[in-house]
Amino acid sequence: MPEIKESNSRNIPGIAECQLQCFPASMAVLLGKKTVEKSLEWFLISDNRFLIHIEEDEKVVGFLGGFAPRFIGDGGKSGMFMHSLPETIKAFVKNPSLVMHNEIRNYAPAFVRNIAIRFLNNLSLKPPIQNSTDYLQCLQVSIIGVHPSFRGNGYALALMKKAEDYAALHNKQKLQLSVKQKNLPAVNMYKKAEWEISGRLKDTFQMKKQLGGIRNQNLVVEA
Repeated sequence: MPEIKESNSRNIPGIAECQLQCFPASMAVLLGKKTVEKSLEWFLISDNRFLIHIEEDEKVVGFLGGFAPRFIGDGGKSGMFMHSLPETIKAFVKNPSLVMHNEIRNYAPAFVRNIAIRFLNNLSLKPPIQNSTDYLQCLQVSIIGVHPSFRGNGYALALMKKAEDYAALHNKQKLQLSVKQKNLPAVNMYKKAEWEISGRLKDTFQMKKQLGGIRNQNLVVEA
């Protein structure tokens, strides 16, 4: 049975390639592999973040990244975006038509705000986070994916279970993630893992899971 491994810089290209296969129409993927690789590096540069993956025949077939927020504004998507901003700008210059992508149109205000924060150092532009106390109590799952050819093997559930170990390690009592409302297979998978829908934001569900019990620190993928 393949183990769930902690990722390092050598694994980034393989994880990026898996992400390309998992979400071929997403904005992040359309920005190119170099941008994806740079955004994944964000999980490796601080001890409150983690990136894990599953390999079969030396090929990454599943991955999950998350973080334990230390302060309000310590965010996953925004952090990944800021870390990969130079590559993102290069991708837009190379392919200006990307500005018409649905995700760009939906999140253009946040895109402009993040650029302003980066270049003007104006932290007042950061939006307030609702339920801040609850946010800080949750381990945030930022990305998760399983290669289309390897779905149905329990890999996603195993990755989610392993994330619970990181939550316990960082003294977090809950886990939280966002998922597209139309991604019903993923929503149902999270519900199977005892996650609950806790809110809605635009086209996404916010889902949470309360921790309890003792976690297995030597988790492997179940067949």
